[in-house]
Amino acid sequence: MKRYKITVSGRVQGVGFRPTVYRYAISEKLAGFVSNTAEGVFIEVEGDKKNIKNFLRKLKLRPPRQSKITKISVKKILPKFEKKFIIKKSTNRSRGKTSLHISPDISICDDCLKELFDKNDRRYLYPFINCTNCGPRFSIIKDIPYDRKKTVMRKFKMCGNCQEEYGNPSDRRFHAQPDACWDCGPDVKLLGRGTRDEGRGIKAIQKTVKLLRQGKIIAVKGIGGFHICCDAINDKAVKKLRHRKKRPDKPFAVMMPDIETIKKYCYVSGKEKNILLSSERPIILLRKRTQIFELVAPNNNYLGVMLPYTPLHYLLFGLLPTPYSLLPALIMTSGNKQDEPICCDNADAINELSGICDYFLIHNRDILNRCDDSIVQVDDEKNLKFIRRSRGYIPNPISLPATRYPLPAILSTGAELKNTFCLTRGNEAYPSQYIGDLKDAKSYEFYKDALVKMKNLLKVEPKIIVHDLHPDYFSTKYAKSLANPQNKANSPTGISFSHNSPATTRHSLFAIPVQHHYAHIASVCAEHKINSKVIGVAFDGTGYGTDGNIWGGEFLIANGDGTFERKYHLRYTGLPGGDVATNEIWRIGFSYLYSVFGDKAIKYYPNKKISVVKKMIEKKVNCPITSSVGRLFDAVASIINLRQEITCESQAAVELEQMADDRLQIADCYEYEIIKDEIDVKKMIVGIVDDLKNKKSKSEISVKFHNTLAKIILDICKKLKKETKINRVALSGGVFQNSVLVEKSVKLLESAGFKVFTNNQVPSNDGGISLGQVWIALKLLTSDKKFNKITQ
Repeated sequence: MKRYKITVSGRVQGVGFRPTVYRYAISEKLAGFVSNTAEGVFIEVEGDKKNIKNFLRKLKLRPPRQSKITKISVKKILPKFEKKFIIKKSTNRSRGKTSLHISPDISICDDCLKELFDKNDRRYLYPFINCTNCGPRFSIIKDIPYDRKKTVMRKFKMCGNCQEEYGNPSDRRFHAQPDACWDCGPDVKLLGRGTRDEGRGIKAIQKTVKLLRQGKIIAVKGIGGFHICCDAINDKAVKKLRHRKKRPDKPFAVMMPDIETIKKYCYVSGKEKNILLSSERPIILLRKRTQIFELVAPNNNYLGVMLPYTPLHYLLFGLLPTPYSLLPALIMTSGNKQDEPICCDNADAINELSGICDYFLIHNRDILNRCDDSIVQVDDEKNLKFIRRSRGYIPNPISLPATRYPLPAILSTGAELKNTFCLTRGNEAYPSQYIGDLKDAKSYEFYKDALVKMKNLLKVEPKIIVHDLHPDYFSTKYAKSLANPQNKANSPTGISFSHNSPATTRHSLFAIPVQHHYAHIASVCAEHKINSKVIGVAFDGTGYGTDGNIWGGEFLIANGDGTFERKYHLRYTGLPGGDVATNEIWRIGFSYLYSVFGDKAIKYYPNKKISVVKKMIEKKVNCPITSSVGRLFDAVASIINLRQEITCESQAAVELEQMADDRLQIADCYEYEIIKDEIDVKKMIVGIVDDLKNKKSKSEISVKFHNTLAKIILDICKKLKKETKINRVALSGGVFQNSVLVEKSVKLLESAGFKVFTNNQVPSNDGGISLGQVWIALKLLTSDKKFNKITQ
């Protein structure tokens, strides 16, 4: 008779782990117990050594499908001669620490979906049906261990039937914390303008379907927040939504009921189908088959599509006993005003969205951790690429290399736009859900609230805080508010740290500022665990440089020790009007033309305020300089008259990318010069103007422009390889969401013998900055002697 104590760490709560342990123990005739703790799942088993060995093998090879085991520790202990195996109540054995992974929210499983439409099931048409394999998790949890009393379900007392399921280890709903039914759980209610009650339960959903068919716009409360919903096929409804949301061009995401419907409107590869059907259920960018959704995604070859992921979503598609036919597609866009966070509270949604929505389909299950939909795409190599990493993937950790000694928890505060923050616990990094634009006051409050909640769930207290170099970013100001700028230790690369006063936090806190584009490259290094030197190509729209200028077309050497060198960059050009030019992109187009043709450039913009802009450039007044490739895209789009102004971020760049028709077999490039450490594209601008004079199409010019950028990347990387012997290249920054540029660049680099790395686990845009900041701090802490005292 043997007895062993077993601790299982990872994502092992809220996924049916204890009933699985129970079944395996019973099948092997073992005694003992299993319980949840703040550390994970704690097990003691007693019996024949062979049976215990079989039990452990089953646990490793056939764990619950939504679980993810990171560690199993086994220790032999004295037998207790027990006779049966039981499931004990949860205990808090962590003493303030934990290695437990919190499960993300999980889309409805096939078993629950079947029951949802089974007239003989007691949960028939119940919009909150779930089990241990599906349903809300991260969005409803307040604390760990993951028990009902520590979730928003605490206020819903289970009926006898649900309680029996909840307590039965052989039932699929054993300890399914959100478990509920029509008799005891949350319910839906439809409200009209002025909070007029329009019905509850299934009648509310039936009326919502009817209203959607009539072209109404409805706010629908989901798992992580509200969606704004309307019939995507109804052009009048879509136009009305664009007008009310003040969103003239930015694409909307759509939800379709099944794969077959999606295939009618979009091309779907095998990999894309698997992602659509995955338990994460992100929005995925798919190439359109037809232009039927032109108002939904104007001037765009792609459509953001997702499948339903809650029972309520399936019910909204008309899968009800109604006289209406199936709705083929619903717009499901974030329930917020421009730049604000997604609404998650009923009262807040009604207050904020009443000017947009005609009705509100709400429910009384609270959302503790708001979480917007994730957005992904599949590249030509069938790799998943994140545009936004949020619901379904948060709070999954990203593993970091093990270190020789334990490191303190690190908080990185991220960028200003597309913000995420990141916390570390041991050798794991936890990027937050998508926060958004911190310049918005509500987003900034969401940021601070989400950070407090994530710290609580992870049970960490950061000792290191990392922030962007930009002094005016709200994420920088927040970091500095937690760190007193004293005891600075400057380095040649601009790295410094500061000790925080005890009054601000319980621990000593050190602040480390990190350059924006270096953080982009570091995010790739973190994902691929690249500890050696790497050539970094960072292309994006904006980022504060160590010289105080706006960077964005950078070739760096990341040294592997937390430092970097700027080796080459796009030649600086004026940005007349500053931020205004990022919307009125004709200003950037004129700036480039003026640098080449002087006063002759004026004729290209006959209807613009050129004299004012010209003076800005000449006198260098309100005209910061930039090396941004993102702004170069804007300039080219303006010069070829693709558009002169934009209404949403990256609009011109995306349209220019989609003009690069892959059916055009064009290998030509424009000329450019490398002068010292600058890439001068004046000859490229001349070539583009000549092509316009020669009646070349916008598509031809776009292909040549992309070819040129890819050739620049290759040429500079060759120079750096010759100089440094470095053979690894990391590509990151928002411009590398451009699949045409990535494909061309990777092909050229790999043909030249380079090993190329890109982002796969976080976005290449600013949503990945926080992971890169963590990586740089990690490298400094483990390689720079002056940081040794932080870790001791």
